[in-house]
Amino acid sequence: MEHRSPDSPNNLPVDTNQHQPLKLTEMYPVKKSNKKLLVLVIVGLLTVMLVVYFFTNGKKSTKSTATSNTVAQTAPVVAEKDVENSTETKEYENGFLGVKLSYPSNWTATDAPGNGIRVESPNFSYQTLDKGKVTGNFRIYIRKGARSQESKYIGRGYAIEPSETLTYLKPALGQRPETLLTLFGLDTPDNFAYFLIAGNYTLAKGDTLGPDYGKEPETHIIVGGFSAKELEDDMATNTVSTELIKTSNAYKQAIEILKSLQLR
Repeated sequence: MEHRSPDSPNNLPVDTNQHQPLKLTEMYPVKKSNKKLLVLVIVGLLTVMLVVYFFTNGKKSTKSTATSNTVAQTAPVVAEKDVENSTETKEYENGFLGVKLSYPSNWTATDAPGNGIRVESPNFSYQTLDKGKVTGNFRIYIRKGARSQESKYIGRGYAIEPSETLTYLKPALGQRPETLLTLFGLDTPDNFAYFLIAGNYTLAKGDTLGPDYGKEPETHIIVGGFSAKELEDDMATNTVSTELIKTSNAYKQAIEILKSLQLR
């Protein structure tokens, strides 16, 4: 016999489990086909997330590696700081040659045999192409008129690159304000042997002045390169790489000396 509560409307049967909440699956039963579809959607989402993760991180890693390789390949060859900069300068004048110049106080300027001038840096170590690492200096040599000693070096010189303009800071009366400076390799343009101020001669890479250049008595021979005390010829130098000359502090100081030249 059914028990009815007097308070129940219409005397409906009382649900003895009314205080126990119904489960979601009891309220909305999930069909097996829907379950399979849900699983497939979840698996698909996870797969997409994994693919995106690995693709993104892999791309970053590749980009980083490529950047590192580029930096390594384009890193410039830097020379050792061969000669320290000096804040003090000295002046040298040779009336016979009609030359006046300023040079750093840690360099020396002396008269050379045969009416020439040598301006030399302090000693330092540098890497040569044929002798390995040596101890020597950077030498500037100036004279009037090329002798046979100078001609044999000038005749073997080939321009490393096109001539560049050099502007004098305080040219003497009658001196041109600008001149042309050329870097030369010995027997080939693939090394650096010396630089030479060649006046109006504009050279391209591989050009040569020939052994007869500068034999006129009034022509100033102005050259410089990596030398050493034991190299007795005024133009004798050690050959170095073309990268070294551009990063050498001694070379940069030599260029400043050249800019100070007053020629009469």
